[in-house]
Amino acid sequence: MMNTESPFFILSLFFGLIFIIMGIVQLIFPAKNINPLYGYRSNLSMKNIENWNFAQKYSRKIMFYFGVIFLLIALSGLLFEINYIFASIISLGCMTTFCFLTFVLTEKKLKKIKKN
Repeated sequence: MMNTESPFFILSLFFGLIFIIMGIVQLIFPAKNINPLYGYRSNLSMKNIENWNFAQKYSRKIMFYFGVIFLLIALSGLLFEINYIFASIISLGCMTTFCFLTFVLTEKKLKKIKKN
């Protein structure tokens, strides 16, 4: 029986939608100029406009894909009964991991195409 009230389902669905929405917002309203407030920001991405533009495009794709993966993870929450604390830990752990991986993968790609 599917449990749509499962904390794991709800949290994973929420985080997945956030990642997807962030990717779509950055697609529709890209950060056109290097700035300290909006878009993917790191020392390497802010080094020049070429790096900046590449990092914006690359990171939004990764965020979108991780959002889709999160939604797939949420579906598993419909199948399994997981208590609230454990569900919170897993969902927050996935969110933290996906944020970290977005940074690591984008920085790795930036270093490969490094435009100084």
